[in-house]
Amino acid sequence: MHAPRQADNPRTMALDSTALDSTAAESASIRVWDPLIRVFHWTLVIAFSLAWLTSEDRAADFHAIAGYVILGLVALRLAWGVIGTHHARFVSFVRHPREGVRYLVDLYHRRGHPCVGHNPAAAWMVVTLLASLTLTGVTGLMAYGAKEGLGPMGAVMPPWGEAADLLGDMHGVLAGFTLFLVGLHVAGVMASSLVHRENLVRAMITGQKKVREVPTGEPDPGASGPAQGMRLGLGSGWVAGVAMAVLLGAFLAAAGAAVAAPASAVNDRLTEYRGKGAGPFSADAGRKLFEATYTVEGEKRNCAACHTTDLKKKGKHQETGKPIDPLAPSVTTDRLTDSAKIEKWFLRNCKWTIGRPCTPQEKGDVLMFLQTQ
Repeated sequence: MHAPRQADNPRTMALDSTALDSTAAESASIRVWDPLIRVFHWTLVIAFSLAWLTSEDRAADFHAIAGYVILGLVALRLAWGVIGTHHARFVSFVRHPREGVRYLVDLYHRRGHPCVGHNPAAAWMVVTLLASLTLTGVTGLMAYGAKEGLGPMGAVMPPWGEAADLLGDMHGVLAGFTLFLVGLHVAGVMASSLVHRENLVRAMITGQKKVREVPTGEPDPGASGPAQGMRLGLGSGWVAGVAMAVLLGAFLAAAGAAVAAPASAVNDRLTEYRGKGAGPFSADAGRKLFEATYTVEGEKRNCAACHTTDLKKKGKHQETGKPIDPLAPSVTTDRLTDSAKIEKWFLRNCKWTIGRPCTPQEKGDVLMFLQTQ
């Protein structure tokens, strides 16, 4: 009798079937990242890059807009991490830190297996980056308000003087730390892609990842519809992506309007002074300029001669004796609301008190001081 042909051998047929199944599994794709996550990721990359490249004073407006966008994106990501799709939710990927360490050790020894969503180490990188971005943005807002009197916190931040500079330094250190984290993140993506032979960058663009096998309990990629998609973690992705695009556009427009159109005449003046090379401005420096005594044409002069040392009280013109309304904006509410009148006031009073026109830096410092009254 002839030996059975290899094709007829049951054991060989089983092996062939396994090989085919394995090949099919290796080529299988699963939808992982919903549109909102992908738009968030790449918009954040662009916004952080712009913020870093526009950190100089002359590009402060663009830097502020980028910062507003980053904070808005972080807020959206935090919300989506609670109510979003399966792999976007924090509960689906944040594990004990020791699992992250174990994953890195396995990655170093080129063992372990790829994860469908965030791996344990990447999960903690996500959390750390979100925290660092938040602290960087908040300290930036505080420094912008305390040093320049601008932005959402410009009206509530006190003139902290040297403390305002410290806020600016903290903002810079945190921004540098965030950039360091970004570098670690990129290195981790490259290492995981090489060791596990997967293209993580492409996955964040297309939303699809190739997996050897679909884990038990993985949401059905075919699910659709807002209700079913939210429950299974996939179908609402496109709806959320469109919603995010609309919200992001509205946020960008609002942030641009807030920066491009100054909230007050004072902000208008400060913006113009910065365009002339002045800044940052200091309320303490403005107070010293206001309280100093100058000798002009052999006569000692100071601002208190007309406005008194308490700017919340009425003054009196030194030459004509005419009453002057309190200089403090908190008392005379329309004191600093007209750009033309502000410039006229500087032109007249600087020439009489100092004996020359005030520089843009001096004007900005005095306006910062007056806003504290």
